Amino acid sequence: QASPVIEAMRVDYGGNVGIGEDAPGTLLSLKSPLANTSIVTLKCSKNDSSWTIGDRIGGINFFGGDGSGQGAGIKGSINYIVTSSSGGTNAMTFNVAGSTANNEEKMRIIASGNVGIGTTLPEVKLDVEGSLLLNMWSSPQNEQGIFFRRGFTTSNKYNSSILTYDHNGTGNTPEGISINGYDGVSICTGSNTRNERMR
Repeated sequence: QASPVIEAMRVDYGGNVGIGEDAPGTLLSLKSPLANTSIVTLKCSKNDSSWTIGDRIGGINFFGGDGSGQGAGIKGSINYIVTSSSGGTNAMTFNVAGSTANNEEKMRIIASGNVGIGTTLPEVKLDVEGSLLLNMWSSPQNEQGIFFRRGFTTSNKYNSSILTYDHNGTGNTPEGISINGYDGVSICTGSNTRNERMR
């Protein structure tokens, strides 16, 4: 008895392709009834130590045909690249059209998990080159900010934090800053050593 014919892929009249999908609504649509199966894998089988730093193991390009701005071309991309000639260390980069060229790298996640915005060598968990805005000004009497401990709750938010604070108690938008430390707050100077100046 012949095996039944099962449709695996469909190309509709508009050119849309469906894999496991009989009514693809986009150029490519993948569908599976099972968990952990609707996955696209980009494979690079190169296996030697002749990589050039920046080579792409895989990626997705976003092409724009509009000639304005930086012109038509690959406007942005998501890339998995090598960061050593051996290929043993890698990074994920996120590129967009910048002020002078298309497809400029703007953010990178390196092997350690550090994230760099405006830098390709993030030295801490979040390394930002340039200004950083935390928009906490628009919540009346709502202390928001930066917390320096795990297990943060509203009952211990003053243990170690920098918060916005409404000092006049009017209920207007808070325009003050509260620096908080359970064991104290110090102001120090020094390059390689800590010289406490005020506590």
